Order: sequence, then structure tokens, then C-alpha cells
Amino acid sequence: MFKKQSAVRTKNSKRRRVIDPRQRMVLIQVAIGAAIFLVIALLVTGVWYGTRISSLTISAVTVSGGETISHQVVREKVESELSGNYLGLIPKRFAWLYPHDTIISTVKTVPRIKDPVLTRSSGTELQLVFDEYQPYALWCTEETTECLLVDDAGYAFTVAPNLKGGAFMRYYTLGRQPVIGETIVPAAQLQNMNTFVAQVSTMTPFVIASVEIDSVEDVFYRISGGGEIKATLTMSAQEVFTNLQAVLSAPEFTTLTPGNFQYIDLRFGSKVFVNDTLPATATSTATTTESIFSTSTPTDTQ
Repeated sequence: MFKKQSAVRTKNSKRRRVIDPRQRMVLIQVAIGAAIFLVIALLVTGVWYGTRISSLTISAVTVSGGETISHQVVREKVESELSGNYLGLIPKRFAWLYPHDTIISTVKTVPRIKDPVLTRSSGTELQLVFDEYQPYALWCTEETTECLLVDDAGYAFTVAPNLKGGAFMRYYTLGRQPVIGETIVPAAQLQNMNTFVAQVSTMTPFVIASVEIDSVEDVFYRISGGGEIKATLTMSAQEVFTNLQAVLSAPEFTTLTPGNFQYIDLRFGSKVFVNDTLPATATSTATTTESIFSTSTPTDTQ
């Protein structure tokens, strides 16, 4: 009369579908990857548009300073470094990341530019201010006619044109070639030499035409018309000049004029050597500043 139920139905007739753990891991990784990609895409998009906001994009470059250097040339140097992008994404004109150091290095390649300073005056404007190296002397090599222009500190800043005459003092360094960006000698030593040159030119019958410096700090002042004064950078200009005056005031040397002597050697303090004969019959005479007026003087056998 009644149908008997099956004993097999002791559990739910419908079974839940179980996902394979490996498939689950793949799905999780795909979801994570998609999320990361979305974040990166949003970040790149934000950087792309954010670094191109007009209020943060450099659109003007002003240049000032110098006397003979073309501002247009300098501005073009700056503009060339502002072109392009970092990693193809961030423009170099983005105000917060513009290539400051690279611009300074590039601008310094312009001859005679000194101490360039680059600042951002606003989100859209760069200001470049610079000084100009002023030529003071020439640093030359005896092997060729090439010279470099140096400033009053002895710093070589550019190649000199082919100058004639004595508009600039010529300095030669024995065993060392002139190099742009280096100094002839330390500034204090250069000033010492310049002081001596000025004293000789204003207080003696000699005019210094050029200066030669060797590796042991001996310095040789070549006189216009002939003759040479030997000195050392280890002595002050005043000390060397005092010894020179003592020589020139001695009766036996009052006739010294450019071209009628070979050298006056002032490298040994109070002991001064004078070669007062022409090269063909060179005989050297020595004396000391203490006995400069003495008639008995030893002989220089150099």
C-alpha cells in the first residue's frame, strides 16, 4: 500500500562541485596580476598626465651675464638638454625633475663661461646667470705656436687665437703641456710672479717678455731685447726684486742693458750670479748682495 523509500538517500542527493586546488591557485594569481596591472596602468597614466601639467612644465629660459658671450648660443644649449623624456615617460621639462647638473655641464662647454648658476624661478621658467672669464695671460708650449687663455688666477679656459705682439704675458711650463681646465701654477705663485714682473717693468730698464717655469719651481724671466733673470717661486717677489736692485745699483753692473748680458741668477738668496758677457765669449761673474760693491768677486764657473 505504501512505497518503501530507498535507504540510499541518507545524504544530500546533490553534491557540491569541488574546485581543483591548482586551478584555484591559477585563478588567484590571475586576479592578483590583473590588479597589479591595473594599479600600474593607473600610476603610469597619472604620471603621464601629471608631469605634463602646464603649470609644472618649463616653457621659458632666460639667460643673463657675460659681456661677449652670445645669450642665444647659451639658451640653445639649455633647450637642447630639456628636449626628450626620461624612460620615454616623464618629460625633461617637468619642473621638479629637469636635468640641472647636465645643463650646467653642457653650458660650461661654451668658451669663456664662468660659474654658471641655474635656478627655477617658477614652475615654468628657468634662469641662467653666468660670469665670463677675462683673458689675463697666455699659457703656451714651446713646441708649437698654440696657447691657451688664462684668467688672473692662472686658470686656462679656452684656446687662444693666434695673437701677435705683447698684449698678454706668455707663460711656458717645461715638461708640461697646457691643458684647458687646469692652472699654470697655484694662484698665489702666479700673483708672486706678476708682482715681480710689474716691479721690474716700472723700476728697472728691463721689460719682461715671457716667463718660463720648470718642475722644481725655478722661474726664468726672459727680457725683451735679450737677457734673462733667473729666480725661484720659493722666494717672495719683494725678496727677489730687492736682490735685483742691489745688483743693478752696483758700479760694475750699471751698464747692464737688454741684450748685453746673458743672465742674472737670483735663485740663491743673497748670493747672486751675473753673466754679463755675450754668448760668444761667455765668462760669468759672481757677487753677493752683502758685498755687492766689493771689487773682489768670485767667479761663476757654471
